[in-house]
Amino acid sequence: MDKKSQIDSDLRAVKLKLDNILRDNNTKLPTLPSTIERLREEIELYGLLGIIVVLLQGGEDIESIIEWKNYDKLLQEFAGFLSEFKETHLHPNDLLIIRDSHTCEFLFAISASSLPNGTSLTNDYIVSISQTLKSFLDAYQQISSNPQMQKLEIELGHSRVLHNPVARIERQIYSSIEEAKRIATHYFPHRTITKRKLLSEVIANERINTQFQAIVFLNDLQHILGYEALSSGPIESSFDTAEMLFTWAERLRLDLHLDIVCRKKALQNAVGLINGNTKLFLNTNPRTIENPRSSIDRFMSILDELKMKPENIILEITERTAIDNFDIFEYSLARFRDQGFGIAIDDAGAGYASLNSIARLRPDFLKFDMALVRNIDRDLIKQELLFTMMDMAERISSTVIAEGIETETELNTLQKFQVPLGQGFFISRPIANPKVK
Repeated sequence: MDKKSQIDSDLRAVKLKLDNILRDNNTKLPTLPSTIERLREEIELYGLLGIIVVLLQGGEDIESIIEWKNYDKLLQEFAGFLSEFKETHLHPNDLLIIRDSHTCEFLFAISASSLPNGTSLTNDYIVSISQTLKSFLDAYQQISSNPQMQKLEIELGHSRVLHNPVARIERQIYSSIEEAKRIATHYFPHRTITKRKLLSEVIANERINTQFQAIVFLNDLQHILGYEALSSGPIESSFDTAEMLFTWAERLRLDLHLDIVCRKKALQNAVGLINGNTKLFLNTNPRTIENPRSSIDRFMSILDELKMKPENIILEITERTAIDNFDIFEYSLARFRDQGFGIAIDDAGAGYASLNSIARLRPDFLKFDMALVRNIDRDLIKQELLFTMMDMAERISSTVIAEGIETETELNTLQKFQVPLGQGFFISRPIANPKVK
């Protein structure tokens, strides 16, 4: 590359970085850094500026469920709603801004020049706009065909920048934005309390839905080893997906109580499905394992009542949950093994546990994480990780189960590498036990 071409390339790179700073590529909204000079001039000219902050609470939960590309589309739709509000309810001199390209914070800058005659930019006036915006967004959420849009928890906050000539205006702007955010999140603890009450009621009333996904031998897809029990909350509730149910339970420190109820419901709903040598895989919180006396007693009592055997039950320990003390955990795990329970490590390769910790726990099954199965047919690094996992499994007499098989090419690759077991939508979707009425 000659010198001129290199300079052109460098300039394009600088321009791209500058564009990313000045405008959010996803929502197409200007960022705060790109408008800060205009806001400064507004404050110097009129002495004040109104700020309305729009925050999306729980966005990270939704993104973790629908993945970032779909979440980007959701933000585009939401930004479209905000743009429509600006066009229909605000003055052209008012601005709609996104804080920066890495956040989900939206800002309205209300200009004093845009007010009707006889109106001043009072705090009450900013509040009235905020209330109109809230009603506008509530209405749009109700009619939106996107179920994730309906789940967005939107908080609005407001403030005013009052010009202080001895203070830097940029700092005054950022300080007012933080003040508006504090107002927006003022009621968040109340919402958390509400969530805890709702989830506590779900747990107390055992309103857990259970579905079962087949785990099959990959050399004979009709040969079923067993089923994984998948739990979710009540349909059309805040906990209607497993991700939301368990994320909120962990946040609210209700995860141990939820684990016990999910296990009980899974066993009850598996009646008639689990018999002979068929295995039932139960996701299990490590904290349940660490309290083996009461846990085993409850377990054995339910199994006796349902006429099930511990030998048919595989406890899945997720790698995404940290095990703080392996010595205590190993001792507790041995108590379950003594009763005949099998052990699996879930999400192997994607969580806290190292190969060393897997070797210490020596599970009967290693579940190769679905994120590593995705596109494994054309990802050499994932294939190498699979080879490592297969080698480790052979050394500790464990059996690998590939999770989340969704395409024929993924299945063919796993079969070629002689992975013994697998599960996923391409093989079998989760279903309720048809034998339970």
